[in-house]
Amino acid sequence: MKQETLDEMFNQLFDNAMQEFTREKEYESLMEKWNQIDRECDTMLAEDEQGFVRECFETIAEISCIENQYAYRRGILDCVSLLKALRVLT
Repeated sequence: MKQETLDEMFNQLFDNAMQEFTREKEYESLMEKWNQIDRECDTMLAEDEQGFVRECFETIAEISCIENQYAYRRGILDCVSLLKALRVLT
């Protein structure tokens, strides 16, 4: 299987998992916190500070997403290795 096809498959699996997560109560709670922080930024910070803080949050979110994708892929590969070591897969 080509690496490109494998990457597409991993990305689709990850996207599906994230879509499922958005239907969880935990996600709803996290989004409420995120919205509260966003409102507080609007009221507590000057406009130039708001831009800087939003840029920081966006960068943190992007890094977190990349880390999550890496961990998800690594988890799949580790699972396959484990199944092979247990001789469930050959």
